[in-house]
Amino acid sequence: MPCRMAGQLSIATQTSSSTGKFAETGPYAMMAVTDTGHGMDDETKKRVFEPFFTPRKSAKAAGLGLATVYGHH
Repeated sequence: MPCRMAGQLSIATQTSSSTGKFAETGPYAMMAVTDTGHGMDDETKKRVFEPFFTPRKSAKAAGLGLATVYGHH
């Protein structure tokens, strides 16, 4: 099914290191994600980390994406 949202998604990666101030000293990979979309409405922002929430109208939409990232340690 084609996506009907407008905007551009950009993903950038680079290597980095920590001096121990905010994280354990050592090498790290950094990932930055940006988009030019219109953002989320207030109702979506309130519920975005709920495990099965999705703003999609399709019955095939599953959710789980942000809740899984938020809950991972």
